[in-house]
Amino acid sequence: MLIGFNVAFFPMHILGLLGMPRRVYTYAPDLGWNLWNLLSTIGAFLIGASLLVFLANVPFDFCHWGTTRT
Repeated sequence: MLIGFNVAFFPMHILGLLGMPRRVYTYAPDLGWNLWNLLSTIGAFLIGASLLVFLANVPFDFCHWGTTRT
């Protein structure tokens, strides 16, 4: 989740430094922001995937709590 967080939000800082305004749903494709937006999207999916793994692991560990696995 830490890697996904950094991959999602660090490109947003770069985009802000490059001049991308916030709260705009569309922008011109020739501004050079496509790669940074793609990286941010990949990071968001990494956060979502790690959250799904965590939520799937909680009931599994709850059912096997107190037993030893060898």
